[in-house]
Amino acid sequence: MEEDLKNKLIEYERYQNVTSVFKELEEKRSEFFTKLPENLNEFIDKKEVLEGNMDVELLKNAMLELNKRMSYQKPINTRITRKEISVEERKEYIREYISKRGNVKFTDLFEEYSKDLVVATFLSILDMCKQREITLKQDSNFGEIYIERVNV
Repeated sequence: MEEDLKNKLIEYERYQNVTSVFKELEEKRSEFFTKLPENLNEFIDKKEVLEGNMDVELLKNAMLELNKRMSYQKPINTRITRKEISVEERKEYIREYISKRGNVKFTDLFEEYSKDLVVATFLSILDMCKQREITLKQDSNFGEIYIERVNV
């Protein structure tokens, strides 16, 4: 009888320990809030069309394609150096390049492929397009993007 009582007390203690663990888990879970997914299409901006029959989606695809090309040209041994490239400097370079050559390919703007250079060039082109300094043309999906200076 006494042995049976000891076993029941030990079992009761285990239940108390497990209960405290469950309470702790319940408290942690109460800090999280969930919500069912909603349709957010009403908040999405309409597709913005840029000058020259281009849209942002095509520019994004060109950027992804260029990024893929960059990955093929990575050297085996690399040394990390920090070179800051400003968007304004890059815009000046693009203006000079276009004034010398006229109609240029997007990929011709790169003498080297570095992430900083590609991002600065991409932002520069977007800003110049927004300011209506240049127009962008593309003959087909996934085709080469051509940049032309707008005649003022």
